[in-house]
Amino acid sequence: RSAVNALDEQLQRIAPEVRSYLWHGAGRATYFSPLNFIPGRKAPIRAVKMCLEEAPHEMGQLNMLAGLGWAINLVNMKHLEIAQSFLFYHRNEPHILDAFANGVASSIVLREDITPNFAIKFIYTESQLANDELAILWQTFVQTPSQQAIEIYQPKLAKEQQLEKVFCIQNLQELTNF
Repeated sequence: RSAVNALDEQLQRIAPEVRSYLWHGAGRATYFSPLNFIPGRKAPIRAVKMCLEEAPHEMGQLNMLAGLGWAINLVNMKHLEIAQSFLFYHRNEPHILDAFANGVASSIVLREDITPNFAIKFIYTESQLANDELAILWQTFVQTPSQQAIEIYQPKLAKEQQLEKVFCIQNLQELTNF
């Protein structure tokens, strides 16, 4: 049993509302695991496997996957082929893609708040894609969530001083309907 699982059990007793933040952070940390720094196409695949094996419940798994998507996105904004490879490899796993998209959108909310007017719109709309299937995946799980993060979620969450809410997986559309 890992330290994260032990902490999850303790949080379940004393502060269950913060457990999702723990798992999201664990997902971000998974990206930086030494095993996942080994170059090659399998690195993000290993990270996904780690997320699914580490968390003992669906809430933890989804938050870890979203945290992983967050890290992949922020670290590789200038290397879009990393995210594209991730999308293509997991193209038949909608729960992984949905969590990844949430991580992308959440990371864009924070990035837009920290560095307003960064060329995020250009980065995510001018990507060269290898094929039509990848173009659809990109639009669905990266481009659209990024645009919504910039145009809708970040302004509303910043105005309401609720940016910390992006540090765990949740429906950002519902979260910003105040």
